[in-house]
Amino acid sequence: MLVNLIYEGGKRAEAGQWFLEIQKLLYGIEESVIGLENFMNQSFMNKKVSVDGQEIKISDKKRYWMFTYFIDNAILRIFAGMDKLAQMVRVYYEHKENGGLLQLIPPTKCKCGLRETMVEKNCTFGSLMNYLRCFPRKKGVDDALGALDTNLAINNLRPYRSGFVHRKNRLDQSMGLDPDVKPEYKSDGSVETVFSFGGGLPGINWFRVELVNAHNAIVQCLMEVNPIIFPRDFEVLVKDKK
Repeated sequence: MLVNLIYEGGKRAEAGQWFLEIQKLLYGIEESVIGLENFMNQSFMNKKVSVDGQEIKISDKKRYWMFTYFIDNAILRIFAGMDKLAQMVRVYYEHKENGGLLQLIPPTKCKCGLRETMVEKNCTFGSLMNYLRCFPRKKGVDDALGALDTNLAINNLRPYRSGFVHRKNRLDQSMGLDPDVKPEYKSDGSVETVFSFGGGLPGINWFRVELVNAHNAIVQCLMEVNPIIFPRDFEVLVKDKK
């Protein structure tokens, strides 16, 4: 049965719903990192895994895939959390007292001059930042978002997020040799293709550290933004990894 509750909270109530979405993702990031650390300890110490006294043997391929699974899971949740943080801020800014509706900023090469209203279906962290660079709103909120956008761990992980979603995924090499393939057209019409093998990847512990620091960057942003959007703050912070 659908029940509607009428609440005079305006846009803040909807922003609160987005905050709950962010909380879910933060929890998932934390659990992914815990899973990664546990699997690292089990693998590096060469411990046996048993269920009901029966040893489970894990192949090197499966072991590597498990590492990438935990890492990919956490990375996707980090950038999904940033997009939902943008939704929370968008909803807050939409209130007439905070500036009203936001708009998408057309690409530089676009000469149409038309601007589309920013709504849930087209709001991302990137699109929100593009708008705020051109039309700042509240300094405390804008500065916190800007710090998150330029955070070192966030930027270090961004290529791996892109690799998973829409580019070549260099992290997942569980299928064996995965060369970088670069075809190049020559002046005579032929195509020369270069296969590059052995491109190095950071170690598993590097990812573990960056995941924790990126998680903390989101939490830090929330700690600065939430007292402005909501009547009470958010005080949870995990120590940075060194």
